[in-house]
Amino acid sequence: MAQSTDLRARADQGITNEHMACAAWVLASIAVKYRGEDAGGPVDTLDFTVRVGAKAYELVGQSCHGGAPAISRVARAMAGEIADGMTRGALAGRLDEAARELGCEWDGDVPRLPQIPGPRGLRAVGR
Repeated sequence: MAQSTDLRARADQGITNEHMACAAWVLASIAVKYRGEDAGGPVDTLDFTVRVGAKAYELVGQSCHGGAPAISRVARAMAGEIADGMTRGALAGRLDEAARELGCEWDGDVPRLPQIPGPRGLRAVGR
């Protein structure tokens, strides 16, 4: 019998544009790592899944309230199925494409999230 103190599942808030932008950064970050380390080696699907979750958790400030599960679900869905024997380099190419589809921007070889402009300086407002 349910008690009034029992934890209740949070209602699904849906996927926001912010979740999609964060998922893009997660995928692009993993692609950079896979291209740089053993690109010809096979993808370990467990390693990939853990990396997605860890990058999402890191991105939201290591908080359980930042939306990491939603970001991970979007990233994992955009990555698609990973065939047996797929190389890390081949997956990196696919992850780059998925990140661009989600709106990831690049600064040289480094993925970055689109930035919201900060407040204007005092000189900008005539002081």
